[in-house]
This record gives sequence, structure tokens and C-alpha cells, in this order.
Amino acid sequence: MDFLSGMAGIGDDPVLKNAYDAYSEGSYMSSFSIFEEAGTPEAKYCMAFQILNGQGVQRDPKKAFSLFKESMDGSFLPAISEVAQCYGYGIGVKTDDSKAFELFSKAAELGDPYGMSMLSMMYRNGDGVRRNNKLADEWSERCDFSGDSGELEDAGMEFLENGNVILGRMFLMRSAVMGAPVSAKALACIYGFGAGVHADDDEASDWEDTADANGWDDVTREDLEGHEKWFSRFIDLDELDAE
Repeated sequence: MDFLSGMAGIGDDPVLKNAYDAYSEGSYMSSFSIFEEAGTPEAKYCMAFQILNGQGVQRDPKKAFSLFKESMDGSFLPAISEVAQCYGYGIGVKTDDSKAFELFSKAAELGDPYGMSMLSMMYRNGDGVRRNNKLADEWSERCDFSGDSGELEDAGMEFLENGNVILGRMFLMRSAVMGAPVSAKALACIYGFGAGVHADDDEASDWEDTADANGWDDVTREDLEGHEKWFSRFIDLDELDAE
């Protein structure tokens, strides 16, 4: 089973489903308790997300990083890129580009589009590795053709609209780096407005740049495909019609 096929089954465990249901309803203390009781790699990832964003528990990036690392032990592959990102951006741990490169490489080889995209960027910029534009291009191309970005976007937006920001973000990050402007704009919105995550202007700006690079300027209201209500909380949809 490849990485993206594996993501399709995320959240199928009945115990975790109860936790996700509680989380989606905003019962963060309850969801955290159920995740903690479950103790699986996926559950620890979700606990780390809640701790990082201060949902039902005190915000503690260092503790979140520790749990993200624990969630990496097992078959929950999205955790690898999450830990790599922590090293790359100094989230709960001292910045270490070499370690970030090592983990993004592992995630990329296992088929994670986000890992591929970040690995391409690191080769392009010479972060944690000698600059290599050829390898940067190769990993960028592999990312673009690593799966169906539309399916990922549909799943991510459905999770997001139903209140499950954990899984919504996870899916949308992958579709965004594969070229989907709506996914990138959604991520910019949640970070810019602190909608289900700890507000982060730098993160929001990065996803805005990705949305622009993916062609957000050409997106119309029709392209939002039923997601107008969600986006109307953050942007003026009339501007899309005007364009």
C-alpha cells in the first residue's frame, strides 16, 4: 500500500473515530483523553497536535514535539514529515537542517508528497545538504505526479468543514504542494485567522505564497465546488466573481 492509499484509511479505528467525533464537536478535553487512552501512533500524533495548538490542554511546543517523535514509531507515516518540519522550523526543538533533511528524505522515499516538496526545496536552497538543482527538479516532479490532488483536496476540505482540522490540514498540506490553489488558500486561512490552529502569520504567509504560485488568481467561485460557505468566513467571495 502506498502512502496516499494508506492515508485514505486514517481514522477508521472505532476508538479513534470517537475521539475525532469529540474533537470535531469542539470537546477537546474529551478527545484528548480518548487519544491518550488509545495510545496508538495516530492517537499520539493527534495529542501532539492538540498540545501544539493549545486545544483542551496547555500549549507546549516541546511536549508536542516529543509526542510527534513518538508517533513516528510505527506505521503512521505523516508523523515523519511532521517531525522533520519541527526540526526545520525549530518547533519545540532546536533548528537542525541536517536532521530535517534526513527525515524529509525518508518521508519522500515512502511516498509522502509533502516530504517530496520539502526535500526539493532543501536541495534548491542548500538547507542541510549541498545545493543540487537537478535533484530539486526531480523531487518536485515526483511530487506533482504522486497522486490525485483533487481527491486529497476533497477529503481535506470535508474534514475541515466538519471541524476535524487535524485530518483536514494533513490532507490539504499534501494537495497544496501538489499544485492545488484552493488547498493552499484554505491553509493560509486557518493559520492567518487561527481557525483550529495556533495563529501563525509566517505559516499563513507561506501558504498564501503557495496559493499564488499554484494559480489562486485564476480561481473563481465556481472552482470552490461547494466550499463557498467555509471560505466566506475568511475571504470576500465577491472579489472572485469580479476577477
